[in-house]
Amino acid sequence: MVEGKSNDGGIRWRTDHVEWLGLRLPAIIDPRDEVTTYALKQRVKYVRLVRRRLGSQDRLYTQLVLEGKPFQKPKHKIGTEILGVGR
Repeated sequence: MVEGKSNDGGIRWRTDHVEWLGLRLPAIIDPRDEVTTYALKQRVKYVRLVRRRLGSQDRLYTQLVLEGKPFQKPKHKIGTEILGVGR
């Protein structure tokens, strides 16, 4: 795993790719995925590259730590009731 302390450090996220040590690693992004689209509009705080073995191949995945509130799907409405936990 490779991790930067901020998006301004050695490893950086740019709109659709990761820049690291002179490398430009393009991301595979599905523009129809509303969760990903929402997330990529948020400010990036940290970037990680994680290597995972998939069968006999190693793949690199980008993990972004973002600022802001998580995406709320329209079908999952936020309730207005008061909740409590009883003993």
